[in-house]
Amino acid sequence: MNIIILDSFIELVPIDWNKSEAIKKYLTKFKRLPLKNASSHQHLLKNIPLYDRFDRPDILHFGLLTILGYVNFIPNMSIYFSIKDTIYEVSSNIRLPRDQTRFYGILEGILSNKYKENLIKPVSFSIGDFSTPSIAFSKNGRKISKSDYKSKTFIFGGFPRGNFKTSLPNECELVSLSNNSLDLWTSLSYFLSNYIIEN
Repeated sequence: MNIIILDSFIELVPIDWNKSEAIKKYLTKFKRLPLKNASSHQHLLKNIPLYDRFDRPDILHFGLLTILGYVNFIPNMSIYFSIKDTIYEVSSNIRLPRDQTRFYGILEGILSNKYKENLIKPVSFSIGDFSTPSIAFSKNGRKISKSDYKSKTFIFGGFPRGNFKTSLPNECELVSLSNNSLDLWTSLSYFLSNYIIEN
């Protein structure tokens, strides 16, 4: 079983933001640029269109914590997320920090090529290489059925609004968990608890 958080809304701040005193202090202290963050960089983000901000690393954090809470119930689960065009595999044995600042530090290290652990690593394959049948969750999809829980790959969006930026495989079906938009962690929790029941 593969769980993928696709199109995580994550990006390092551009180097020219180091004119900001806060960014300059961060770069001096940690020797790396911080992630764009909607909570702390509002003044620097205000002129960037919402769909281009890539400023929500908290979504991935909450999503991964939710998934990792189910690994003892679903031992055959492989966990992935994507940032831009790169897919990363997350070890089910990782002790992911609950503290957001520490988690953001891991992502900054990964994106700066300074992360030395092997618990989160890039993979060489693309979204189209995952086992089929595959399902991507969207409120615009058809209603989920019991047979959907027998699929091999389940794709969730890591973005706060809009649709997938990455092209989904042709054989991937859009399936809805609700008529309403759901937060990623709510969708994951709902789906994974029902997956256990159906399997």
